[in-house]
Amino acid sequence: MMTIRDINTSDSNYPWVESLLIGSFPEDERREMAAQRINVDDEPRFHCCLAEDDGRPVGLLCYWDFGAFCYCEHFATDPSVRNCGYGSRILLSVLERIERPMVLEVEMPDDEMSRRRIEFYRRQGLRLWEGVEYVQPPYRNGGNSLPMLLMATSGLDESRDAAEVIRCIHRHVYGIRTGLLDDVVDCARCAGAVAMSYFRGRHEMDMHNKLNDSDIVTTADTECESVIKAFICRNYPDHSILSEESGETVGTADYRWVIDPIDGTTNFFAGLPLWGISIGVEHQGRTEFGAVYMPATDELFYASRGAGAYLNGKRLRVSSQTKLSRSVLSTGFPVDKDVNPDNNLDNMAKILPLVRDIRRLGAATADMCYVAAGFLDGYWELNLHEWDVNAASLIVEEAGGKCTRFRNDRGISLLCAPESIHDQLLPLLAKDPRV
Repeated sequence: MMTIRDINTSDSNYPWVESLLIGSFPEDERREMAAQRINVDDEPRFHCCLAEDDGRPVGLLCYWDFGAFCYCEHFATDPSVRNCGYGSRILLSVLERIERPMVLEVEMPDDEMSRRRIEFYRRQGLRLWEGVEYVQPPYRNGGNSLPMLLMATSGLDESRDAAEVIRCIHRHVYGIRTGLLDDVVDCARCAGAVAMSYFRGRHEMDMHNKLNDSDIVTTADTECESVIKAFICRNYPDHSILSEESGETVGTADYRWVIDPIDGTTNFFAGLPLWGISIGVEHQGRTEFGAVYMPATDELFYASRGAGAYLNGKRLRVSSQTKLSRSVLSTGFPVDKDVNPDNNLDNMAKILPLVRDIRRLGAATADMCYVAAGFLDGYWELNLHEWDVNAASLIVEEAGGKCTRFRNDRGISLLCAPESIHDQLLPLLAKDPRV
């Protein structure tokens, strides 16, 4: 009876697995590849599945789990049992286990063996992405890149998902940084790790007020900001930086990083999970890349202009809701709500009876990203700042939503929603100060 189990380098069968993975390469290349590529213990996204029949290894399938999809890096059967039906049984068993779309590379159909391999995968339900150009990077230093084809199971669409699939493979499997977006994402994750070391009292932290009791800053805010700014100064020393806690540093390049080290600090300090690190990168005044990482829920939202918006690798699309009466919205209130009557209560009173309900999440980035994901049908708020909305506005727009700054006298007063809901909400929002 064939069984499938996960293994790592401590498993007694691992030498057999390693020989099957890289045994066809020359010995000097094998040593280098073993050091560079086979690292199943230290990379949580990498899984090596060993197939055994009555305790005897017969094949393996190694894949990377990127959340929205999996990438099959290695798939092989023992040469002594080939043509015995193990290949299809192993592949189908692993696909059943992961319950997510699978992508894999195949060689160009230049010879009979390549054509037979493609046909084998077709019989297992994978479809060839014929219109996608893909180049496999070298497996080792000094190696050659190879033009390849991609095949995938159902659940992925090449016209919509190919760019993100290739970016994930190149970035995480081959270690290739594909531009500013990767750096923005990595930066947000690093800052998130710092923030999580303080969240819910893991480490003691100081807190003090800025404007009033509703406007606070913590040790975690300043440390996260330091981590992000140090990364930028080290890798992009000529870029400008605008950050909530330290203001603006002007550089010589046409790029500006807009940072909110922790958006939703009140939630963060109270132990509530809705807070996030927001990083946007502008080029000549227009946001081109953005990431919002919410570490407590491990939700990573990101976008690059013209390439779509994603949550943990899954393409985002705003809600399809068109009826205002069935919509769930969110909003917030300015930090000076105690002394300024222009505090959004008039908008709240007008809109609340017309919708299914209104939520108050406490972090503009969470509100906006949840609109992008279709979890909320719209969001508005007064008196925001550029660091609150820079990255998330791009994420909403790349998910098909519409963002409008509906007032110019109360900081950034922003409405975000799918177009139909947006166009119904905009006339309801007060355009003038409430006195």
